[in-house]
Amino acid sequence: MTYGAEPYAQFVDDLLGGLTGAMTRERFTFLPEQKPFRLAPPGPLFRQSLQVYGLVDTQYRRFRS
Repeated sequence: MTYGAEPYAQFVDDLLGGLTGAMTRERFTFLPEQKPFRLAPPGPLFRQSLQVYGLVDTQYRRFRS
């Protein structure tokens, strides 16, 4: 397992979201053989609110749509 320092602002956003009922921290591994990549939320997804963060070469990054 690799580790990348998570930005403090992201930690706070996840914490507040979790306290107010948002879904945070869904684990997802992008593997080429599993294309197309899809998330399976438990309820309706509001695309404007979706943010995906993760590790790229040990750096914590926000992915673009």
